[in-house]
Amino acid sequence: MNINEMRALIRQCSADAQLLIHDLHDREPGNETFSQVGLLDGDQIVKEYLDHNEFGIALDHVLYMVHESDICFDPQSVLALHALAEKLKIDNHYTAANLASLGVTSAFNVPNPR
Repeated sequence: MNINEMRALIRQCSADAQLLIHDLHDREPGNETFSQVGLLDGDQIVKEYLDHNEFGIALDHVLYMVHESDICFDPQSVLALHALAEKLKIDNHYTAANLASLGVTSAFNVPNPR
């Protein structure tokens, strides 16, 4: 995957997550998801990181948006994001193995171990 493909994947996933987050906010404005910083404006944050070629931080923020909100994200996109994090050697806190080590047995949008 080249830089343009990485940028496109991160941008598209960020935009998709932001739409789902806004849809959830419209339906459930009191949802505890929205007490977290950087979710309602997450897509703008990711765009700013990408504008400065900070791919790792942008990817980390998209992972945060996908996993720390109560959205149901496309499983194939989640797998693609996790694969990119592995390729870029990003410390991905949202893997099933890491969450299990913390005693978390279920979480949103976490792919099953391979």
